[in-house]
Amino acid sequence: MEVGAALVALALLGLLQNIDVLLQGRLAPDRSGSYAAVSVASKVIVLAAVVLAGFLLPEAADRRHLGQHALHQLGATIAILLVPAVGLLFAALIAPDKLLSLAFGPRFTDASGALLPLAAAMTCLGATVLFTHYLLALGERGVLLALGLAAAAAVPLMLWADGSPTATARADLACQATLAVVTGLSVLAAARRTGRA
Repeated sequence: MEVGAALVALALLGLLQNIDVLLQGRLAPDRSGSYAAVSVASKVIVLAAVVLAGFLLPEAADRRHLGQHALHQLGATIAILLVPAVGLLFAALIAPDKLLSLAFGPRFTDASGALLPLAAAMTCLGATVLFTHYLLALGERGVLLALGLAAAAAVPLMLWADGSPTATARADLACQATLAVVTGLSVLAAARRTGRA
């Protein structure tokens, strides 16, 4: 059961990480290269979160067996994740064209307006990755429903964006920010239950 829940969570997180690229590429294939460059730059944050989750998961599981929560470890992990996230967000705010041009070449800068909202969206998804691993370590399965509903809501939001890179990134940000809040509140509720147990 635990392995099945983890696999479902990873599949849903992977879908949430890539659904924007799939839909944007289908709706506006002529802009898919530029959007993919923005996407690759932004999704470094999610990869960092997956690596950090490797530290958090055993810590949370060990604390669970002791009847304690691991909020301090979760907070430290989020603080570490914020270092590259803030750097990317700052670069996306100040010089998105320059960043994309240095990384991918000047022909991939057409979607630079999408970099800031997509970097913010992936920062939120990075937090969701950590929250999800934390909740699964506590045996909380409700997070799977939240991930599934977010993936389902993302599709019409991004279809509404009609292939515009910036509108797609903003739709993704709305979805990912909401999901991060929901999963974050779930973490606090789970910690409260652990404290009462």
